[in-house]
Amino acid sequence: MASQITNYKCPACTGPLHFVGASGMLECDFCGAKYDVAQIEALYAEKEAKSVEATEKANAKAEENRQKIAEMEAQGWDTSGLNSDWGAEADAAWRIGGGWSVNANYSWLRMEYPVPASPEHKLYAGGDFGKGRWSVSTGVQYIAGLYTAAAPDPEVREAGFVLWNLRASLRVNRLLTIFVRGENLLAERYEINAGYPMPRATVFGGLKLNL
Repeated sequence: MASQITNYKCPACTGPLHFVGASGMLECDFCGAKYDVAQIEALYAEKEAKSVEATEKANAKAEENRQKIAEMEAQGWDTSGLNSDWGAEADAAWRIGGGWSVNANYSWLRMEYPVPASPEHKLYAGGDFGKGRWSVSTGVQYIAGLYTAAAPDPEVREAGFVLWNLRASLRVNRLLTIFVRGENLLAERYEINAGYPMPRATVFGGLKLNL
């Protein structure tokens, strides 16, 4: 049995699972979660079935596109520039004055085949303020339609999420700057690549030397 379960990962945290003879269950080395062996085997069997289905759908769609292109070429069309992925992007910025400025951008991507880490919708709005030795910047980003996995793996589409980041710095002198930065301050749970959760609220600071 051990040779069949050594590569199983915890559904909760993706940590490695190991079989504990005393309990007869699979236990996570990281978060301590426990699972029945049959439960994990069924989960992996389902993932494998979805992977096969996703691959078959992708192959069928690719064959359909090849046939369409072949028909167009037979009719004398030049298909060298065809691309099934396209989108649109817009951005705006305004320097208000008094050290204030704001900016925003939006992008939309239409994909024939989902590409991991490429969101369908991405909206950002942010602002900056600087006065004397102080500077502060903040921004909010909304992501939707993000695939964290795609064929040949089973497609995984992340629910929309909002990220808020903040940064402040003080220039002490021409050589030294003190800064503090906060990322994902709303503590959103999200992934960019399936199986790799991104950090929740994180705050850090430091010193920057300009030599």
